[in-house]
Amino acid sequence: MKLMRALLTLSIVVPLAACGGSKSGGKAATPPSGMLEIAGFAAPESVLVVPGADYYLVSNVNGGPGDVDDNGFISKLGADGKIVALKWIDGAAADVTLSAPKGMGLRGGKLYVTDIDHVRVFDLATGKPAATPAIAIAGATFLNDIATDGDTLVVSDTGVDAKFAPTGAAAVWSIDTSDAPTKLIGGDLEAPNGVAISGGQIWVAPFGGKRIYRVDGEARADLTELGVGSLDGLVMLADGRILVSSWEAKGVFQSSAGGPFMQIVGGIGSPADIAVDVARNRLLVPNMMGNSVRFYPLK
Repeated sequence: MKLMRALLTLSIVVPLAACGGSKSGGKAATPPSGMLEIAGFAAPESVLVVPGADYYLVSNVNGGPGDVDDNGFISKLGADGKIVALKWIDGAAADVTLSAPKGMGLRGGKLYVTDIDHVRVFDLATGKPAATPAIAIAGATFLNDIATDGDTLVVSDTGVDAKFAPTGAAAVWSIDTSDAPTKLIGGDLEAPNGVAISGGQIWVAPFGGKRIYRVDGEARADLTELGVGSLDGLVMLADGRILVSSWEAKGVFQSSAGGPFMQIVGGIGSPADIAVDVARNRLLVPNMMGNSVRFYPLK
């Protein structure tokens, strides 16, 4: 019930006007903490750092996260905090299908986006659907995050339906370079949400649990307690730092070199799929229910 109540809140969407944003760009404010908040999104679920670029991509559910309504969109957000294109990829366009975009990943010049039971594929340079525009994931009901190591893509299925009832579909999938999906693990995974690949190993942050874990064949291993639940975004950096967002704690936690997790930012009502811009030493947090994205200096 706790998981269901938390997920039900995701279907509440605040109008863009209420957030001070517009289709031409969002309103930015810089509080004394150094945090920059950009408003004007519509249930932003994930932020993706595009290597070598001066912009980020933001997925906007724009409705219920399980609703097949074809009105989701992907925004381009400048590294300077200005919205470059609110609807760079728009589900309302005739040639685009996109209902509830969440996790995003890059491979071979293509953008992969989870969308309920498909992974949509777009050309990164143009935003147009790729030659293979969608990958169907058999039996999936709530595809969520994506991670990649450059070759393999890993995708989580939280395993709920449009009414947030468990479906038994919870799983972690891989998608090979030919865009063929394979189920890696299923079963009692505590509603897998964030995924990451580090040293060739796959890690998961579950929305229904308080421990991140490693996928070891068909089992969970190296369960690491955080002490808080409703986990969402998961980032593992090359220097050994691990960052995890928690809706329960309304913030982001960090662990360094295998040490304990410590909360580094708080006061975020709905911290979803986070990202780190290593070049700018910046933490990016989509505040999903607040319809905004926050930039934090990362120490």
